[in-house]
Amino acid sequence: TYEARKSMGYMNIDDFIKMQAARGKQNMLQKTAEAAELGWQISENYDKGVTISDLVAQRMAQQPQLALDFLPKGGAQLSWDPAVCDINYQPGDVQYRWEWPTTKYQYIPGSIDVKILQWPSVNVEYLGSPNYVPPSSAPDYQE
Repeated sequence: TYEARKSMGYMNIDDFIKMQAARGKQNMLQKTAEAAELGWQISENYDKGVTISDLVAQRMAQQPQLALDFLPKGGAQLSWDPAVCDINYQPGDVQYRWEWPTTKYQYIPGSIDVKILQWPSVNVEYLGSPNYVPPSSAPDYQE
């Protein structure tokens, strides 16, 4: 894929320096040829009344050349190895040693303490006078 990226301008530093040096040399040769051609046109047309400004205006009116280009120019280089699926399976051997925890229980029986502060008793005290039935049997009965 480097050739494809290189055609789009993405390249390593060595190729970039070489490309810029070649472009600089090509531009220098092209501008030298253009200056020589302008000098030749001036010397040829000077007798015919054509001025330098006319020649420069004629050059500025020229249309640039257009080119159609497709990027990337280079195709990708592909290579692969066929896929391989290798499964090496060995069943595991699991051994468990369960150690059940032993819990030690200790029973402490409950106890109830009863402390009697006072035995039950009933004291009846009548503060009134005796009731006679029939009321006429009372000694101080008055009619």
